[in-house]
Amino acid sequence: MGTRFFYNIRHGLTVDPIIRLNGVVIRQGTTTSQDGISGPVDHFLRPGENDLEVEIRAGERGHGNAFLYAGILRIDDTVAAEIAWPGDFPVPESPIPLYPAIQLREFTVPDDHPQPVLWQAEVENVPIGGTDELWAPIRELHGSLERGDPEPIYGLFATRGAEFHRFYGSPEGTPSGLRARVNSMMAGPYDMLPLSRHEVVFRSCAEGRGVQVLRRDGLPAIAGQCRTNPKIRYVSNPVLVRHGGVYHIVA
Repeated sequence: MGTRFFYNIRHGLTVDPIIRLNGVVIRQGTTTSQDGISGPVDHFLRPGENDLEVEIRAGERGHGNAFLYAGILRIDDTVAAEIAWPGDFPVPESPIPLYPAIQLREFTVPDDHPQPVLWQAEVENVPIGGTDELWAPIRELHGSLERGDPEPIYGLFATRGAEFHRFYGSPEGTPSGLRARVNSMMAGPYDMLPLSRHEVVFRSCAEGRGVQVLRRDGLPAIAGQCRTNPKIRYVSNPVLVRHGGVYHIVA
C-alpha cells in the first residue's frame, strides 16, 4: 500500500531519551551525531487511537546541544503527533527531580489503515525475564548470526517480511526476496554481543499484544559484527507476537 506514516527524530548530544510508539521502543540512548533519523511505522499503527511517548532520562537544559524532537508524520509531511524537549516538558517544583520525565501524545489513524499482525494477537501477561517460548526465537536468531547460518533466519523473518510487503511493497514478502535480503547480511559468522538473562528483558507493547526484547544497559538486544566483513553489522530490539501458540518476529 505504500508508506502512510513515518517517524522523524533528532536530538542533541547531551540528551538521553527513550522514544516509544504504542509501547514499542523506536529510539533510545545518547547519540554522537545530531543527524536526524527517520523510518516507516505503519506496521506498528492500528486504525483509531495510537500514542507517541518520549521519556527523558537525562538532559542539561540551556546547553547548546540540549534539544529533542520526535514526530510522527504523514506521507505529505503533515504532523500527526510531535513532542519537543525542553519546550513540552514543564520544570517541576523542587524537590521533585527533573528526570525521568515523560510526555505522551495521542493521534488518530484512519479507519481504512490495515490492522497489523502486532495488533491482531491476544493480550497476555509476560514476565520481565521471559519464558522458554519467548527465548526460543531470540536464541535461534542469535545463534544463526553467530554461526553465519542463514537457513533458520528465513523462517524467523517470514512474518516480518510479509508485513513489510503488505505495508510497503517490500520484496522481502516473497520467498526469493526474503532469501536475497537475508543472504545480503550473511557474508559470514558474526561476533555477537552475548545473550544474558541478567541483561535481556521482555517488555510488553501494543497494550500487551506484543513483546519487545531489550537490554537493561540500553544496548541492542541482538547486536553483532560480521567477522569477514566488519562493515556489515546487525542490531535489533526484536518485537514478537504469538500466533498459533508460537512467537514470531514482526520487527
